[in-house]
Amino acid sequence: HKPISPGTYGVVYVCLLGLTALTVYLASATKLGAWEVPVALGIASVKSILVGLIFMHLASSNRLTWLILGAGVLFLAVMILFTMADYWTRG
Repeated sequence: HKPISPGTYGVVYVCLLGLTALTVYLASATKLGAWEVPVALGIASVKSILVGLIFMHLASSNRLTWLILGAGVLFLAVMILFTMADYWTRG
């Protein structure tokens, strides 16, 4: 696969630090109400995508790796869906 330059690693590292600082700031200094959890999960999703694509070299992986990643994400979505369906149907 195509090598990633050290500069790219540095930029991603700074982005991850910035997103972590943003999460801490939003959690401690602002009151988002019902939006706190979705915003925090959105930031965490962006950070996990950055880590996966750059540090785990998924950006230059073959199709089989992407297929396995997609199957894992699909399985996680099904588990969350079933859990939430159970939660929503309880009294």
